[in-house]
Amino acid sequence: SHRGPRRATSCRLPCCPPPPAYRRAPAPLQSRRDHRDHRLRGPPPVRHANMPPYTPQLAERVLAACDDATERNPADVHLSQCFCGVASYLVTNTRCDGALAFGLLCRCMAKPTDDIFEEMFCFLEYFRHHPHIGLTYEPGRDGEREG
Repeated sequence: SHRGPRRATSCRLPCCPPPPAYRRAPAPLQSRRDHRDHRLRGPPPVRHANMPPYTPQLAERVLAACDDATERNPADVHLSQCFCGVASYLVTNTRCDGALAFGLLCRCMAKPTDDIFEEMFCFLEYFRHHPHIGLTYEPGRDGEREG
């Protein structure tokens, strides 16, 4: 006789497949897409501590986005403009190391592409991983700020 948990199959032997209720559910659609993208594109590039806040293809991507004549989704344009507004405060006040990438990204804020959004993400990731770099201001004499 067979020892082990009883299954609702026709013969109760371990060689028979379990009924559909016991089968593993398929992976969610998003994880399948991620797996497919990882398989097609390879692993994401490794960013080292001394890398700039942009990829080496930034200038080419900006030129391609500016030359592209297709209409953009207004929500994407708004998101790009919001990014440039926030980044302008960051770059002009405390983080001068992102000025080059910021200037190039502002050129195509009205025509963002997927590559431009990838560059924006790279820009933000750089600042997230390097919070210690930048200009700091402390109160000086008479309440004035000193750098």
